[in-house]
Amino acid sequence: MGRFLSDHYGESITAEVAGTGMWSTCYGFVLAGERLVARFGRHAGDFECDRIAADFAAPMLPIPRVYEIGEVLDGYYAISDRAEGTPLEDSTPEQWRTLVAPVAAALAAMCAVEPPPGWGG
Repeated sequence: MGRFLSDHYGESITAEVAGTGMWSTCYGFVLAGERLVARFGRHAGDFECDRIAADFAAPMLPIPRVYEIGEVLDGYYAISDRAEGTPLEDSTPEQWRTLVAPVAAALAAMCAVEPPPGWGG
């Protein structure tokens, strides 16, 4: 995907796999000194939801900003800020002891957000 990013931005970019999930593969890269990610998947709607969700970011609810969504090959891509961390499902029982309070605070912050009309259930 480094070649796609280099062609897309018109400069040499090196990208490394930053993660894979059920719906997309994520590549980390640096552009103009900014640490970003390019995610590639088959469903543009997933990336559109991320773009909308970013509008609700708060200190206890950090959500990366999505800068661009487009079509590529047989799917879609999204360019967004890079968020560092470990997926909750990869946390050890010892780590969970320190995660319970921040996860509960993030869930409370999500519950306080009023979604836009027609979005979500």
